[in-house]
Amino acid sequence: MNPTDIQKTLEKIIEIDVAAVKVEQEIAAIKIEKEKELKKDSRELDLQMMKRARKLGKIERELILSEAKSEIQRLELAGEDTCQQMQRVSDHHVEELVDQVFQELIGQQLKSGMK
Repeated sequence: MNPTDIQKTLEKIIEIDVAAVKVEQEIAAIKIEKEKELKKDSRELDLQMMKRARKLGKIERELILSEAKSEIQRLELAGEDTCQQMQRVSDHHVEELVDQVFQELIGQQLKSGMK
């Protein structure tokens, strides 16, 4: 090979080498940019998931509170029913006791009046 061809070949090799370095740099820059975009997308997705979780948590909390209120109302009604039943039993016993006292008093007066 003559020196001119060698010179041209070397220049071509250098050109190719420079182009390869440029391509590697561009690939590295693209890779960095894609990683940044991926991190940004990941943060946005995390934020959306946190918002969704908060919303679902709020809904679940409201459901639990609603169920608790319903249970409290049911227990209060059951308590009122029990109190009413106890009052009826108590009233009945009071009436029986009053009747019994009157019968005893009347019976004693009749006995003392007969004497």
